[in-house]
Order: sequence, then structure tokens, then C-alpha cells
Amino acid sequence: MVIDMIYLKIKDVSRVIKKEGLIKKSIRFLLGIIIPKANPDYDNKINIVNYWLLEFEDKETIPNREIGLGVNEVVVVKMPYKNNYGYWVDNSLTFNDFKNSFEAVEITGEYFEEKWKVEPVK
Repeated sequence: MVIDMIYLKIKDVSRVIKKEGLIKKSIRFLLGIIIPKANPDYDNKINIVNYWLLEFEDKETIPNREIGLGVNEVVVVKMPYKNNYGYWVDNSLTFNDFKNSFEAVEITGEYFEEKWKVEPVK
């Protein structure tokens, strides 16, 4: 049985706080040593994401996969991928939540898959 996925493109709103003080950076560094990072390859790239592409099974589910696009829609992160768990897949927001709470537009599965095939820039 083939499941038809649905896809959204949302504008990133998480970069409201860009600068961190020395104390906050030190705490994050120490926590990273004690607690493994969920996205070791991408934690430092999430702040350059302009748009997120999200894949859902249906309108009541959380994202399965996500792609972060930077300037000129270049793929900068994709998750879950290799050692990286994910940014949006680790929450309880459903398709409808994203659609109602973010600047969101539906996209095609073809567009999502085209971007998924691209290796994120280093």
C-alpha cells in the first residue's frame, strides 16, 4: 500500500534570538559534552535556515522528514539523516498546527524529493 504524503514549506521563525552571551555559549558547550547532541552535524547550521520543507503522512501527524533551505534555496540541513535526529520532527506539532501557526504553503512531493536528494552544503 502506497501512502500519499503531504508537504509544507514554512518560513523560519526560530532565528529571533541570534546572539548568545559567553555564559550561555559555555553552558551549551558543556551540555554538549555531557548530553549527546540531537543534530551533531547541523546544530551550527540551523540558524542559517530561511525555509523548512516538511513531510507528513497526513494532516494529523508530526513531520517525518525535514529539509532546511538557506540563501537561494540551497539545502543546508536534512533530517533525520545520518547522525542527526531532526529539528521539527522532535515536537508534537502536526501538519494542521504548522499550517495554522506559520507562514506556510503546500508543496509537491516531487519538489521535496528533489531537494532531499541533494547533499547539504558543508
